[in-house]
Amino acid sequence: MTTIEFELCKSELAREILNTDNVELVNTLRRAAQRFAKRQASKSADGVAPCQYTVEEVRTRAVEAMSRYGQGEYLTNEEVINNTQRWK
Repeated sequence: MTTIEFELCKSELAREILNTDNVELVNTLRRAAQRFAKRQASKSADGVAPCQYTVEEVRTRAVEAMSRYGQGEYLTNEEVINNTQRWK
């Protein structure tokens, strides 16, 4: 979804909410928005996505991965495909 499409979608939703006289709809939307916001906030205590790394952490992980690769600790493409087939 492009930024323009996203903004249009938000505008249409806002218009629908403003034009409704259905209290139940408004209350349901409010609860859904509050639940969503709560889930987003609980994903990380400090508000940062849990999978973000510092530059030093990325470097450390890359060095460790290259070391494991040098020691022969890796999977072939076929092994990865076979492993992912079991996920289905």
